[in-house]
Amino acid sequence: MNELEQRVAQVLREAFDELDEAPGSPEARAATIAAMEQASRRRRAPKPQLWWVLAAAMLTAMVGAGFVALLRHPAPIAPPPPEAIAPMPAAPVLAETSVLAAHGEVDAPRVGEPWPPARRLKTGSDGTLRARVATATIELRANSEVELVSRAHIVVVRGEVLAELTRGETTLSLESTDVLIAARSARFWVAPRAGCRGQTEVRVISGEVTVTSQGVDSVVAAEERWPPAQSCAEPSEAPRPPAHPRGPKPPSLAPPPREAEGNPSNQPSAAPEPVDALGHQNALYAGAQAARHAGHVEAAIEQLDQLLREYPTGALAESALLEKVRWLRVTSPPRAREAAQHYLDRFPRGVGRAEAEALVLEPLP
Repeated sequence: MNELEQRVAQVLREAFDELDEAPGSPEARAATIAAMEQASRRRRAPKPQLWWVLAAAMLTAMVGAGFVALLRHPAPIAPPPPEAIAPMPAAPVLAETSVLAAHGEVDAPRVGEPWPPARRLKTGSDGTLRARVATATIELRANSEVELVSRAHIVVVRGEVLAELTRGETTLSLESTDVLIAARSARFWVAPRAGCRGQTEVRVISGEVTVTSQGVDSVVAAEERWPPAQSCAEPSEAPRPPAHPRGPKPPSLAPPPREAEGNPSNQPSAAPEPVDALGHQNALYAGAQAARHAGHVEAAIEQLDQLLREYPTGALAESALLEKVRWLRVTSPPRAREAAQHYLDRFPRGVGRAEAEALVLEPLP
């Protein structure tokens, strides 16, 4: 073996020794051994061919060494760029005015859907409903109806509505036919035509509200109600006749009274004081409302019946009869139907006509 062949064999042997130290590279070792054998078979080959053999063997050794190094130290996997990461879908957010819960007979959007302006929410005889309005929530009892006017303005058409504001960021306004209630942080009930004289009744549980009626603002605090009790109570004494103006008394055209004959006891007694009819009606109506709120429905209905007997054409007759229909609807549907028919006979164009007609046409259970 000449000097050049010895150098080639030495280089190949060193490359083989380096590969032998690296575990798991059978392909590189086989290629190196094959190159060594080929170099041995071509001992007598011309010098240019030996150089080509040497180059091929060295290239094979380098490729094998790189492959082993890659196996020993794999390249780290780079994280994807931030823009390549798709954002997680956001959780659905309820609309500012939407329906939160509904049970029984209701006429309203589905739970979770927005409550658009000019849309009314209605509950039937066994329905209840809860809705979100700006930063407040409202609850409708059975036989109630409300209409959304704007973002935080509601018209209470009928029934009973509980409003609750826990934050003072937005002013909630509730309107009925005779009052406007404004609140920022309160919990209160609103019931049209439930107060004395057929007015809207407002009962504040916590916080305070402002009630505007006929241009006059009244602040109603916790555990108070509107109209106030003193405005519904019967006057303690009959109103006095107006005093005559100063000056000479005009001559009377009546004949002079005759002298009493005989015993002075035969003289006519003084005329009885006039009875305040409206005050008595208000007292009966307020007593019925108080009995009903205390849970004594039958006693409340007896008060209404007394008012209807004594003042069948009075100012509170329609309101008393309509309240009787509503209260009996819960406790005695057959009696409520009779009262509803009586209401339609007495007040065919009354404010409760639609409610009474629905009750008359409703099949009994």
